[in-house]
Amino acid sequence: AFLARQPREALLAMEACGGSSHWARKCMALGFRVRLVSPERAAKRRDGQKNDYNDCLAIAEEARRGKKFVQANELWQQDLQSLHRLRSAAIEDRVRATSQMHGLFLEYGV
Repeated sequence: AFLARQPREALLAMEACGGSSHWARKCMALGFRVRLVSPERAAKRRDGQKNDYNDCLAIAEEARRGKKFVQANELWQQDLQSLHRLRSAAIEDRVRATSQMHGLFLEYGV
């Protein structure tokens, strides 16, 4: 509701993190220009301790002066990335369980 009342020529800047592609797509659908700033680039612009206020200033500064930004993922890209992550996690779980059983069997001399 807040964004719907803002002028469409406004530039929205966010740190690229979990959920940022979703919000970037939503904001672009409303007609805003969106820049996703990588956390590494924002950290280089931050002064003082890491907190929300200093992070916000650093993200705004990088969005204004920076030249490279993170591309928001399309929905199909997020779907594909999720499938790859789930598959990797399943493989890690299988290897972990197999190694644990192997160790337990060795404890009993099997």
